[in-house]
Amino acid sequence: MGLEQAAARQQLDALFGPGPKAGKKLGPTGWWIAGIIVLQLAMQLLLFVPALRYARVYLRAATFSVSLFALVFMRGRGRYPPAAWPALLALVWTALQFFHPQTNSELSGLAAIGLGTAITAPLFWVTRLKVTARQLQVALLVLWGFHTVSSGFGLLQTYFPGQFQPPIASVLAVREDYLASLTITLKSGVEVYRPMGLTDTPGGVCISGFYALVLGLGFLFTADKSWQRVVLLGSMLMGMSVIYLSQVRSVLIMSLICIAAAAAMMLVTGHGGRVVKVFLLALTIGTAGYIWAESLAGETVSARFSTLVEEDPREVYGKNRGIFLQQTVEDVLPRHPFGAGLARWGMVRAYFGNEENPNSPAEWAEIQITAWALDGGFPLLVLWAAALVMTLVAGVRILRSIPTNEPLWLWTLMVFSYDFGAIGLCFNYPVFASQTGLEFWLFNGAVFAAWRVYVEEREAKAAGAPA
Repeated sequence: MGLEQAAARQQLDALFGPGPKAGKKLGPTGWWIAGIIVLQLAMQLLLFVPALRYARVYLRAATFSVSLFALVFMRGRGRYPPAAWPALLALVWTALQFFHPQTNSELSGLAAIGLGTAITAPLFWVTRLKVTARQLQVALLVLWGFHTVSSGFGLLQTYFPGQFQPPIASVLAVREDYLASLTITLKSGVEVYRPMGLTDTPGGVCISGFYALVLGLGFLFTADKSWQRVVLLGSMLMGMSVIYLSQVRSVLIMSLICIAAAAAMMLVTGHGGRVVKVFLLALTIGTAGYIWAESLAGETVSARFSTLVEEDPREVYGKNRGIFLQQTVEDVLPRHPFGAGLARWGMVRAYFGNEENPNSPAEWAEIQITAWALDGGFPLLVLWAAALVMTLVAGVRILRSIPTNEPLWLWTLMVFSYDFGAIGLCFNYPVFASQTGLEFWLFNGAVFAAWRVYVEEREAKAAGAPA
């Protein structure tokens, strides 16, 4: 075995552990990733059909069922990334909660297990695929395109109140007091819902804005035509504007964290010149997006986001989402150190739960930390924290092992920077109980799979060279 071949095998084994030899038992093509993303996004677009307003639960279930289907039927044998093992233990521990005396009901308990498994499943089935850098790029491009369009719809919903938006989710439509808090007042004096984009939740466009901004920045580094750069800059500007209009400060912070993480990795890998460009571009887009949003909603925007610079960010968080973190530490975990049973909170309980069960009163989980504490207590928190840390560590190792002129390096960097923002959202809302959580594991699984193919191709090439 040549030196280059041995080094490639050593790198692969270090990240994934021993596995099948190169070229053996490779799974289906990585184009499945883009195809599944398209299918999931199509389910979301069906929310625009008024007749399907009350079929929301079935459309959402279809989105997650695709992941479960792939877990069972996707052929091939992959190398599981390090995060797979604590994630698997976390799923097992969650499944054991089914037998907790305070689990809401058999149906809601099974639904909670199914949802958690579906969200995490890509970490296992995506790594069976033969993913190339090009396929990973296309999957990211599909996601960027959808969320750019969604950001555009968010702006149209602001310019033309009451138009270009899907019916509001039925579970929110009956909560008039809560819906009243999800409005903004435009400069014209008209009160409208926060832009939804291609979602059914007021303010939901903020996630689309995040994707349009962060992914647009990544693609900008590969754009070689003027029109491509114009489109990408327009996408980033729309994304930033709807983040301001959605009034969700945490997503703005998450976006800044992602950009900072990407810049830090560029600096570590010897791209200091790019770092300056990134920060100048972020400053320009951030300022222009604010001006655009402020021109539409005036003081509604300025008053909301001025707190990020006028007050200590820790105080801002403490007065808002920090309260829920404090409650988790001081109340939830002491009461439920090993979990409170399944379906005690969230949409699973709303759709499948039994509110007449006196042994399973409803709990409230505004942030992911609280959700994990309720679903499995300290053990579940530790296991998921380990999985997320291992994901970040593996991302660093992959980035440091790929030449920066390789396309896979840039797509990995985009996913790696996104990871920081998604993990930060754990302190804001239950991200890993949503489609965003599924996408997190989908793209990280795709990075691991693409890295496997990349190293094994180098190994195969080295095998044909003289030792």
